[in-house]
Formats: sequence, structure tokens, C-alpha cells
Amino acid sequence: MSTVWNIVWKDLVRFRVRLAAWTLLIVAKYLFFGYVAGGWGEADFALLGALQSAPGLLLSFVLEPVAAYFLVAGLVYEDPPAGKDPFWLTRPVSGGQLLLAKLLVAGLMFVLWPVLLGLPWWIECGYASTDLALVLGGMAGVYSAVVLTGLACASATNGYPRFILWTVAG
Repeated sequence: MSTVWNIVWKDLVRFRVRLAAWTLLIVAKYLFFGYVAGGWGEADFALLGALQSAPGLLLSFVLEPVAAYFLVAGLVYEDPPAGKDPFWLTRPVSGGQLLLAKLLVAGLMFVLWPVLLGLPWWIECGYASTDLALVLGGMAGVYSAVVLTGLACASATNGYPRFILWTVAG
């Protein structure tokens, strides 16, 4: 199990810049929602109406999952399961250990972290504990589906070009 935690730690350290960018994307979304909702003065109803249109929904609900999807692929390609060197050269890592480590890192970075970042927003919106559990559970479910799809597609391919091809074809 220590090998799994070593891989998890290595991935978290190597992905710190990408994780910071991912965090900024999520925080920027909530700051924007706060601005639109009137957190810094009066509510901007024209902007709120624009958010409910197709471009606003595209920006809010497609950009984050797509970014997570491609970041998950980068996570898999750090230690590729397919290719010339499928495992670490210094010590052999079983496929199960590698899968468990990647699932843990992906779960921490792309499921738990967005839920924790969204928690203050939903509390500020006045959600009751049951509603909060439903919203956060729904967020975790959506991100879990994105992560599992990205992990499956990236594990079956050996690079971004084929990953993108399989994504478009799928």
C-alpha cells in the first residue's frame, strides 16, 4: 500500500501547477456567480439572463468537465499503462496498484476538491443540509462520471492524439 501512496504523492506534487489552474477555474466561476447574484452591489439581471442562455450554460457547465477530462488524461499519461515502458523502471508497480493510485488522485483532485470548493457557495446560498447533500452528491456524481470516462479512454490509448480521436469517436 505504501507504493500506492508514493504514486499518489508523486502525482499530487507533479500536478500542483495544473491543480492550481484547476482551482482558479472553479473559484473564478463561483466569484462570477457571486458578482452576478449581487454579492458586490446590485444584482445584474441582464447578465443573469445571459448566463441562462446557451453560451452562459456552455461556459459554466461544459468548460469545467472538459478541463477535468483532459487533466485526467494527463494524469494517466504520467505513468502510462500502455507503451514501451508501462511501469516504473526503478521498481515494478502492479496494474492494480497503479489503477488504485490513479483512482485516488483523480478522486481527490477532480471529485472531492471541486465539491469542497463549491461547499461555501452552496452554504452561502442558504441551502439546508438535505439540499446541500443532494447538490454536492450530484456534483460528485457528475465529476465521477467525467473522471471514470477520462480514465477509461486514456488507459486504452497511448497519447493525446489517439485520446482525442477516441473522445470524438465515442
